[in-house]
Amino acid sequence: VTCDTAMPDFYFYIGDSKIKVAGEHLKTNDGNGNCGLFLSDGGDGALFGSASMAGAYVVFENGNNGPRIGWANSA
Repeated sequence: VTCDTAMPDFYFYIGDSKIKVAGEHLKTNDGNGNCGLFLSDGGDGALFGSASMAGAYVVFENGNNGPRIGWANSA
């Protein structure tokens, strides 16, 4: 992937909610003009890192009923 490559948006679902990860958040830049793709295979599970949260509104809560997360597309 070159730094000039326009990446398509990536979508995934959490329950009934469709979450968008803008293509621009899927590229990494090493600071020396080299770019790469920021995706990995989570195996049997899912891995949600900074790329998937960059364009989202994410709330973490450690409440009385245990930890939970709220996730929505940002405006």
